[in-house]
Amino acid sequence: MNDLYKFPYLSSEPTFLVWRLGKFIRLLVKPVLSSNGLFGVDDFAILSHIDYLKSCSKMEAIETNIIDNSTGIEIIKRLIQQKLIIEKDNP
Repeated sequence: MNDLYKFPYLSSEPTFLVWRLGKFIRLLVKPVLSSNGLFGVDDFAILSHIDYLKSCSKMEAIETNIIDNSTGIEIIKRLIQQKLIIEKDNP
């Protein structure tokens, strides 16, 4: 018997299963988000984070959701253009 399978936690199988679950979630959620004007789960993540806090800076919404800065800014611009969020001056 291969030593790797004596210790299941040393196997890459759990990692693969978590990755695959993430892929299925993105695949199944995308049509629901698209029908509501959102491009993907990152759009929803930022939108729900802002809704939860009621107000936050752009960078806080981006960093909390672990999104690349330039991608996050584009998502926020799109959400503002769709009138899903309102931009306020940061004091």
